[in-house]
Amino acid sequence: MSLPEFNLRGTLDKGVHVCKSDEFFERFCYGNNTIRSNYKEVLEQMFAFALNRNASSVIIGGSFITNKPDPNDLDCILIVPNEECCNFQTNELLDMDGCELDIIIINESRKDTIYAFLNMLSKDRYSLDVGMVEVILDKDKDNNVVSTGKNDKDGNINFEAIN
Repeated sequence: MSLPEFNLRGTLDKGVHVCKSDEFFERFCYGNNTIRSNYKEVLEQMFAFALNRNASSVIIGGSFITNKPDPNDLDCILIVPNEECCNFQTNELLDMDGCELDIIIINESRKDTIYAFLNMLSKDRYSLDVGMVEVILDKDKDNNVVSTGKNDKDGNINFEAIN
């Protein structure tokens, strides 16, 4: 698995590009004390949360997977096996550090809803095709983070479960 280079517009080409968490962190969470590096711990927690809900991967789109040095937020989809996996308490998810996340949790039986959200993530604000990244989760490696359950007062989370 290897992520492609950015195209001339600074996005990934159309399609779902697959990688593991290490490659994702190296490619998109670089630098020290940058907006991008602040997302690494939040993503680690999100990956552990996803595994806890029996998701095998996380699909990420939006400005975070472009070459923008300061992306606006992180948009992602968690596809889970059943309705029970969609239930959550917001304090069990993430310890925010000024990071804004849009997370959709969708029951895998809701194929039309999954396709609608994938279609949404496959377009930029100008309705041009862009790529997405599917991070394949490793149960041993990506499940070792525990959230403190505290949200930073500046962090925003837009969270919706679709049963």
